[in-house]
Amino acid sequence: MILKRVVRGVDKNPFAVELAKVALWLHTFTVGAPLSFLDHHLRCGDSIVGAWVRPTLNAVAQGGGLLAGGEVARVEAIAGVMTSIEEITDNDVSEVKASFDAFGTIEESTRELDAFFSGMLWVWTSALI
Repeated sequence: MILKRVVRGVDKNPFAVELAKVALWLHTFTVGAPLSFLDHHLRCGDSIVGAWVRPTLNAVAQGGGLLAGGEVARVEAIAGVMTSIEEITDNDVSEVKASFDAFGTIEESTRELDAFFSGMLWVWTSALI
């Protein structure tokens, strides 16, 4: 549970992310227990530069953007799914599959939001230069 609820990591190198997953799986392996689902905590990306969800949504809401209405509720619903993933113990294969399936719905539903936040990040970093 510590591995699933506490450990988080980001690296720009996709190979390093996969290597970290394997290392953590091997270190926490218990005979007869399935490997935990870690994709939601070990991700490929840039941990130095990024946009926080709440301040970005607040800025959009204040600006009266077209995304202001439904996107806040959508992000909060997605956060609820992430919370449910963290509460699954991954004690058996069916729970690991449940974690994997729930995360698949998150990735699918956040694809457009990811593009939006990437655009907002570009705008903010361009303003700093």
